[in-house]
Amino acid sequence: PASAQKEKTIDVDKDGDFHTRSALNVGGNTINAGMYRIYQVFENNEHFIVIRKVGMSNYWRSMGTLKVGDEVARLKTTVRSGYQHNRNTKIVVRRNSANERFAFAVWFRGDGSEHILPVH
Repeated sequence: PASAQKEKTIDVDKDGDFHTRSALNVGGNTINAGMYRIYQVFENNEHFIVIRKVGMSNYWRSMGTLKVGDEVARLKTTVRSGYQHNRNTKIVVRRNSANERFAFAVWFRGDGSEHILPVH
């Protein structure tokens, strides 16, 4: 109840890359501070989101080439339709009673749905 009032979003770029500056619980998986890539997949008519670690391979250049690493989370989502089409992908973040950050939903660019994540 109180956590719903403290909702924030993490902006995701057009390639699905985002940064988090502190630990974030995503469906029972804790991802640490760093850079990640998020995208959606469809398997057997079900919606999933996948999050993979991203690193920079050429640190001496500005940004350099991004290296997509291991999968850190794959979660089945509940989809709620009927929203305005999103201009950008965003991850909706809330805080639980212990003041820990958790990802609640994802709004994908060009999609009129809200993808609700499991909360553990």
